[in-house]
Amino acid sequence: MEDNRSIGEITIDSIIRGATNQEAVDAVKKVHPGAKSNDRTVSWYRTRLKSAGAQIPSARDAPGIDRGYSAPKPTTAADSATRQKARGLACRIIVENGTNEQAFREAAEAFPESGIREREVSDLRHILVHWPGKKVLSDSEARKFQVEREADRSGDIRDNLTDDERERCKALLEELKDILAI
Repeated sequence: MEDNRSIGEITIDSIIRGATNQEAVDAVKKVHPGAKSNDRTVSWYRTRLKSAGAQIPSARDAPGIDRGYSAPKPTTAADSATRQKARGLACRIIVENGTNEQAFREAAEAFPESGIREREVSDLRHILVHWPGKKVLSDSEARKFQVEREADRSGDIRDNLTDDERERCKALLEELKDILAI
């Protein structure tokens, strides 16, 4: 299975999985042998992720990829592919203004064997929100967007009434006016 991920994607994935800086550089050079990635490159991505709000350890405190904290290391190529599909689905839902909860629920239901975690979806959103050239809403912005969209869809209740229902409401309103006037 060919790995077509960019240097940045490999570095970020390694950091999220708990890799030390050297392990992240090794992972990049395994796929891109001519890459000029080094300790400073990984530190740059690590700082960028932290400033985006991702809960990752510092380079000094990174446990190492085999002892990663965010996601269990896949044991087979099939596990890895399933996990990547679940993450891809979660990213698509996030980019389409879904909430973290919706992205996690749909990814976990579509790929139950992936073992995707809520925290992993949250980390994915943080990365996407701060990725250059992407306009992705934060989780709270996505929730607000959905509420506004739902309000726009429902519109004013009077717009959804038939003529008979509208006339009945007018009659009830007149009755209420008479009752309140007494």
